[in-house]
Amino acid sequence: MAEDRGDIGSAHELIQFNLTHSKLYPIFARGTLFLAAAIFEARVRQDADAAEALIQAAPEGMLVESYLLPTAQAEVCRLKGNIEQAKTLAQKAFNETASALDAGGVVMEREHLLAIINGPDASDSKQS
Repeated sequence: MAEDRGDIGSAHELIQFNLTHSKLYPIFARGTLFLAAAIFEARVRQDADAAEALIQAAPEGMLVESYLLPTAQAEVCRLKGNIEQAKTLAQKAFNETASALDAGGVVMEREHLLAIINGPDASDSKQS
């Protein structure tokens, strides 16, 4: 993936393309697409407003991993300086990763969540 190679611009373009064409995705996969995009917007692009919009637009789907929504919400809270709420949501998401369908895929996600849970205070986040 472009993000894994450090090509943030290409990763963003690919995400935007997929969001634009999300109606072509099976309904059960759309929620995952929107929440993963929200996490990218918050974590990588540091854009809380875009992330929040994607969270609100995310349709509920049968195959949405239970940790995705609280992860996206935790990232937004972190950016907005709501550190305690971010930690609470990150802990919820971390706990949910234990039942993830893609056990191997959550290894890196757990590291990101632990960074929020154990991380520094509000001085490390963007203040709005």
